[in-house]
Amino acid sequence: GRKRWLRMLCLSGHASKSEITEMQTMHLQLAELHGVKLDFIDGPFNIDTAYEAAIQEYLDGPFCTWADPQLSRQMSRQHFGEAIQHVLDAAYERGPFDGLYGFSMGALVAALASEFLEASLDQFSNAPSLVDSPPEGLPRLQNNMVPWRFMLAACGTCLDASLQGARPLRVNMPSFHIFGAHDSIRDRSLRLSQCFQDAVCQELMYAAHAVPNPCLTDASLTSALSKFFDRMQQLAELALSAGKQRRNLA
Repeated sequence: GRKRWLRMLCLSGHASKSEITEMQTMHLQLAELHGVKLDFIDGPFNIDTAYEAAIQEYLDGPFCTWADPQLSRQMSRQHFGEAIQHVLDAAYERGPFDGLYGFSMGALVAALASEFLEASLDQFSNAPSLVDSPPEGLPRLQNNMVPWRFMLAACGTCLDASLQGARPLRVNMPSFHIFGAHDSIRDRSLRLSQCFQDAVCQELMYAAHAVPNPCLTDASLTSALSKFFDRMQQLAELALSAGKQRRNLA
């Protein structure tokens, strides 16, 4: 067993809510088998209709999304400024967290928040910032926030490649990406994984745009997740040890 539980903040997808995300994490056995403590967050905007009509048969609205539904549907940094701030605020207020989980659009928001976090920490270290100044001064990072160190993306989407002058998304922290072989946005999930410098990828041959029940008996998925979380545990323990050494020196 691990010495301490890892903690993850889990982001729901577009036109969804945390009850769906909880079911996804149960199918991945994040808490039950992999020993991860989970907290859940929905997008900051409400929407009446779920992303799948069947969901409304057992879940009442409103549902949540990550970009203003009054705006045109566009996967750009500018559209997700409030969403990134929403995640940073939750991570600061409820954290510290070791990692983020995101499904679909939630995975893209988690990646954008991770990119912003890394660039902000670089800036604090007098390195050049990788992130352009967002509109209206958003987002902002609390100076004493403890950063997360890894990310898990399920059926993630990515920034629109057609945006003129758009800077490619780049994230350095370790990540684990789950693709559905029959997902209509599988190519976008693959493109998101390619934005990460340290990415483990697992394709589910039985899945579409979902984290379905067969994940529970997928030995290959379970083994890959176990190896990933073992590595994340080692990184967490190294960070904890380094923090104690700094305090002792002070």
